[in-house]
Amino acid sequence: MREAEKDFAEAQFRKAGFTNVQYISAENTQCYVVSNDNFIVVAFRGTECRRHEREKDFREIIEDIKTDADIRLVHSGKKGSVQRGFRNGLDHVWNEVDTYVKGIHRDDRKMWITGHSLGAALAVCKIPPSGIYQHTGELRYIDSNGKIHDDPKKWERLTDDMKGKVENT
Repeated sequence: MREAEKDFAEAQFRKAGFTNVQYISAENTQCYVVSNDNFIVVAFRGTECRRHEREKDFREIIEDIKTDADIRLVHSGKKGSVQRGFRNGLDHVWNEVDTYVKGIHRDDRKMWITGHSLGAALAVCKIPPSGIYQHTGELRYIDSNGKIHDDPKKWERLTDDMKGKVENT
């Protein structure tokens, strides 16, 4: 992420009422941990699909494609399996995220872990048992038109994903 993008994102988070903004980056995985008195949000960056104006190469895009395409299933560390690329991407930043969140966590604050595209996969693929993370059983999906779905059908997600890919090219 470029400095101008980080400055813009931080300003938007503060404008939205977040008093603490922490950017975490390692390898090709980035996220923000933002918080205020009421809640904490961990938001992972999605797949890079375009080269930025002053960039001379496509390394970030290629690294994200490699992460997305590494589909071999590996043990999740808890129950079941997870796509290896997603787990490895999360592993790059998770220790720093977990340490930071533990430092600001309070029992009276809810925490949301989210992301877009690749970031959404990272958000749901593996939450280590650190004692403060508990799934609420709630899943929300925001489609490309901004509509929130409580329980989107697989077909709705697929068609929305295809629409987004076409519009992003």
